Amino acid sequence: MDVFVSVVAPMAVFTFAGSMTPGPNNVMLAASGANFGLRQSTQHMFGVVIGASALLFVVALGLGAIFVALPALQLAIKIAGAAFLLYLAWRIATAAPGNTNLAPGRPLSFLAAFGFQFANPKAWTITAGAASTFMPTDISAAVAAGILAATFAVVAVPAVIIWTAFGVGIGRLLTSPRAHRIFNGAMGLLLVATVVFLFVA
Repeated sequence: MDVFVSVVAPMAVFTFAGSMTPGPNNVMLAASGANFGLRQSTQHMFGVVIGASALLFVVALGLGAIFVALPALQLAIKIAGAAFLLYLAWRIATAAPGNTNLAPGRPLSFLAAFGFQFANPKAWTITAGAASTFMPTDISAAVAAGILAATFAVVAVPAVIIWTAFGVGIGRLLTSPRAHRIFNGAMGLLLVATVVFLFVA
């Protein structure tokens, strides 16, 4: 009960707030929902959730301290993440209706979404903040990291579903190829905006 009150409950609130705010994952999930639908975006959604949870686990075990202590590492992750986001932005913005993300005619795969979390600056910021704020010190580090990662995974699921479903709803309003192209272009520009934000925030 003490762990639930002191760790799980506040961590759940933190995770939901962080998962619901706009960011690269949510922009891509909305684009995937609009272009492919909820079912076809399942791998993308679970790649985000499990990838971010795995990142949180390793950050909580000590990688977060290295991240905070080494500004050069933070910059390297920002640059790598920005480069990948710009690539995704271009692919989404120039995609024909029904084609977006990494491959024509297919949503982002589980492995691609999973791997992206380790180059996603927002994911690093959220997980480092969660580990430094909620990591319990009266139990083993592995168990504590597992509790944080499990809490994150459970709470993030509805958040990614909401964003993807939001995209599905928008997709139903896109009744012409031109409307799809405009939407994909807007999603691409939003991803570019997140890249700009990384370096000015």
